[in-house]
Amino acid sequence: MGALRQPDPMGDRMLTEREAFRAARIFLERFNERERSTAIDLLVAWMGEGSWRDPLETSDPAQWYDWVAAVDRVVLDREPGSRDAP
Repeated sequence: MGALRQPDPMGDRMLTEREAFRAARIFLERFNERERSTAIDLLVAWMGEGSWRDPLETSDPAQWYDWVAAVDRVVLDREPGSRDAP
């Protein structure tokens, strides 16, 4: 098995909202493998794309809209001229 790449905390890789949602799900899934939690089990299950009725819905449709609201908040909280600003 190869060595893991050291993460760049200020990396410039860009993700779509959907890709970021997938990354968050994977992060939670892996965290939950180490620190078992029923609440995280449920959250990960609700975020599962295999359960989506259409591409913009999770098994709990409110999850996607909550995610978009969270993304909107992060974008609004950006400081002008910061590395995160477009």
